[in-house]
Amino acid sequence: MFDNYLIEVSGRPAGIIARDTNGYRFHASESAFNDLDGRIFADPQTAERAARKHLAKRRSAGSGRRAIEEAGLISA
Repeated sequence: MFDNYLIEVSGRPAGIIARDTNGYRFHASESAFNDLDGRIFADPQTAERAARKHLAKRRSAGSGRRAIEEAGLISA
């Protein structure tokens, strides 16, 4: 097993995880994933799932804001 992995989500480099004494520490490589920076994951698969879930959540929140902006309820 390797000590470092690149995590990609939808073709974007989400971050790098590096083996730590407690698991794998996430180091964000794009600001969209800063909320995960420094978190420890049990394994690379768990880190990748968290990054995918995080991006989906951001996209969902962003699309809701765009709909509100388009309705003229808030300014862009």
